[in-house]
Amino acid sequence: MKVSAPLQVLRCGNCGADVPIASPATFIVVCDHCSTLSRRTDVDLESVGEVALPAPLASLFQVGTEGRFGIRPFVVRGQVQLDHGAGLWNEWAAETDEGWIWIAEAQGQIEVYEERGGDADELPTRDNLPDAYPETGEFNADSAGNDCWKAGDLVRLDGGFDQGGAWMIREIGRGSVVACRGEFPIDVDVGSRTTYVDLCRGAAEVATLDYTRPGPAEFLSGTRVEAGALHLDPSTQPDHRPERIQASDVRCPNCGGEIVVTDPEHAVTLGCVHCSTPLERDNHLDDFRAVAAEAQRKATPRIPLGASSTLKGEPVTVLGYMCRSVRDGGQVYPWFEYLLRTDGGAYRWLIESDGHWTYAHPIQPSASSKRGTKRRLGAREFKHFTIGAARVD
Repeated sequence: MKVSAPLQVLRCGNCGADVPIASPATFIVVCDHCSTLSRRTDVDLESVGEVALPAPLASLFQVGTEGRFGIRPFVVRGQVQLDHGAGLWNEWAAETDEGWIWIAEAQGQIEVYEERGGDADELPTRDNLPDAYPETGEFNADSAGNDCWKAGDLVRLDGGFDQGGAWMIREIGRGSVVACRGEFPIDVDVGSRTTYVDLCRGAAEVATLDYTRPGPAEFLSGTRVEAGALHLDPSTQPDHRPERIQASDVRCPNCGGEIVVTDPEHAVTLGCVHCSTPLERDNHLDDFRAVAAEAQRKATPRIPLGASSTLKGEPVTVLGYMCRSVRDGGQVYPWFEYLLRTDGGAYRWLIESDGHWTYAHPIQPSASSKRGTKRRLGAREFKHFTIGAARVD
């Protein structure tokens, strides 16, 4: 799959610099010199407008990264960066000998998608989506009627898209395309709002219904994979390792104390280490506001915030700490949770309860099945232990 020389070199209509084209399927390309987005025609480039370059997120990929998905070698040609209001994520357009694949990378999870053929007119329509707030365009989950989808619903898709059974809805959301670089086989509308329904099935199958463009939904499906399954060439990765994002400082609006934010690109909620005031992010920049809440219990973690170590073979850093509890019969039962982040950007939880420690990581909601009061995950069966309404103290 390696390309030693560009297929074609065109001239940027904005700055005049050479713009190499590596793929015959390229429709949109971004100039490396002036960040102008252009459409490729038969003979030249048609300027569309200037775009922002993607923010530096921890990633295993960059334009030019090579690997193998199954038996198909691929080369990453383009990067799109999106924002759903609570943080950024990357999607990478990669070319194989049999077409293009999309690699979605968020919170340390990697999913590989391909567009699937079928009768798109048989896919569910927008009527299944909940209402949106007119001011923001965000979905109002509380407005969803009986006919509207919500997370956890099972959906059957007609038109030849449903081999293997029903899909579970894991997320319904809106996002924005905020930046891009490289080459793409489709039109990229930076600044546009995306509308998507993310689906899952079993332990690793994933799919997306994309309602961004007018007309029937676009359907892409694929699988969640570990990085090792993509056989990435280290010499084509960024610095041969994920980029590290530098910590940033935020000043508490309540007490004026300085808070060190270890994961600034993804932090949505902060707890002030000086006065315990909870803070919420107003946008994806460094703008946090105090949240009206009951008096918070002073948190004194046994493991210091910011501490780094290796746990279960993974390098991790402690980002946050919560005291939680349930009340039963007048008795309070507390436990403590540490949020960890791996070097690859994935999140883990370390939970302490009565001297017992549990190491947890997220799974797909469709990965487990229920039978009576028991749950099955793979070959293991779990019986119900306890239930309660937990609170953060």
